[in-house]
Amino acid sequence: MPRLRYIFALAGVAALCLIFWLFWPREKATRTPERNAIRAKPLASYRKDFPRSDGTLRGDEELVAVLTAKGIPFTADNSAEKGLRSSAGLLPPVQYESARLTNTEKEQIELILSDVLPAQLDQLRATVHDLELGRLVVNAQLKLELHFNAAFARIADDESRLTDFSESLHSLGSTALKGNTIYIDGKPLGVYLRERDRVRDNEAKAASPAAAGDGRR
Repeated sequence: MPRLRYIFALAGVAALCLIFWLFWPREKATRTPERNAIRAKPLASYRKDFPRSDGTLRGDEELVAVLTAKGIPFTADNSAEKGLRSSAGLLPPVQYESARLTNTEKEQIELILSDVLPAQLDQLRATVHDLELGRLVVNAQLKLELHFNAAFARIADDESRLTDFSESLHSLGSTALKGNTIYIDGKPLGVYLRERDRVRDNEAKAASPAAAGDGRR
């Protein structure tokens, strides 16, 4: 009888250990993050979800720019990874300072920007390699602000290139936007151009024959 009681006691301990092992809460803690984790899908699987404004499908670089701006995870093949690293492959996320825009209007603005800007920036960076677009802002007056670094001054000094780029921005065509403003290192383009013209005028006056004659006297 004592031996039988000893066997029953061992069986009871074994059963408790089995129950403890099966239902220990540590198992739930390790499984929950896996269930709730956001899984990245292949890049190509998003192509039909984010077409261009005209209904056509985007290429890898354009699609990478859209997904990155929206914070959507994805897995990419080599060509898409190159697009992600390319000078035109990324746009900064749009910052909205106005509460008047609906989510649909915001989505329209972001899709149009991803349609037009990457190709335009790629053309500019072909000669101005250190050009950077630091911020995109839709301000309280519903104007799009494009904040470039100081390298954009080399484009602003070329009247033909500046005109071509400014005209390309008109093709944004969003009914929600009321125009756009370019900033160079925090300074509005108009202010930069006025200061540049003033400096050029002063330099021209200093180099004129009349100024030289005054200097001789």
